[in-house]
Amino acid sequence: MKKIICIILAIIITCGLIGCGGNNDEIASAPNTTSVPTPLTAETAIQETVIVDNDILTITAKSFSADASIFGPSIKLLIENHSDKTIIVQALNASVNGFMIDTTFSSTIDPGKKSYDNLTFNNTDLKDANITTLNDIEFVIYAFDNDTWDSVFTSDIINIQTSSINEIESNYDSDGDEIFNNDSVKIVYQGMRDDPYWGIELVFYIENNSDKNIIVQINTISINGFMVDPIMSPAICANKKIIEGLTILQSDLDDNEITKLENMEISFKIIDENTWDILYTTEPFVVEF
Repeated sequence: MKKIICIILAIIITCGLIGCGGNNDEIASAPNTTSVPTPLTAETAIQETVIVDNDILTITAKSFSADASIFGPSIKLLIENHSDKTIIVQALNASVNGFMIDTTFSSTIDPGKKSYDNLTFNNTDLKDANITTLNDIEFVIYAFDNDTWDSVFTSDIINIQTSSINEIESNYDSDGDEIFNNDSVKIVYQGMRDDPYWGIELVFYIENNSDKNIIVQINTISINGFMVDPIMSPAICANKKIIEGLTILQSDLDDNEITKLENMEISFKIIDENTWDILYTTEPFVVEF
């Protein structure tokens, strides 16, 4: 949701309706350690494929477009509703080249009707993961009743391989300060970047090498010895990776009279997404800025 709001604000700024500027020179000068090139997806293509076909839905992946949406590259879907209910169809747990990527897709279809819609992959997430070509795409289709919100269908993992599948999938540099690493989960702090809408973002690379879907949340965090309330709670599917920004709100910095970042102490909770059991709690880790 934060990313969607940021995109909307960016569009407004581009149109010249509002302006923004930092008033904290110390924090604004923080380096962007994850600046990467724009994805180059114009040559990518997919074969037309039926990805869901049952008594409720038939969904066909028709084509791939690098510029169908201002938010990122898209797969064009044809959705057919065979049920007697108005249903809403969405995509969950999307990944590209092994990295979790946010998507934009929600289609409402009346009984017996069809609809074309685009499953769009967030350009910001693709850039963060340094994905320049979409190769191996996975997601789950979820459908629910428009009136009752009851679930009517959840697919198995759907895999779409593009015409670029034999090219290099990602050259992302995962180096940084290793906060936690066992056979299941790895968390690496990779630096800080300015967030023009909220404050600052601390960038983390997270690997889920387990067979469980997990959620990573903050356990405790302090900046310069002051407790703050960050925004971060990524879900990472089994055997996937993510580049996630932890947002420190400017209001937290102002309330604690923090004008220069000196150090951070942080620990995480790693949670089983299905049971909500806490699998691990990491030891506090200190980062000197």
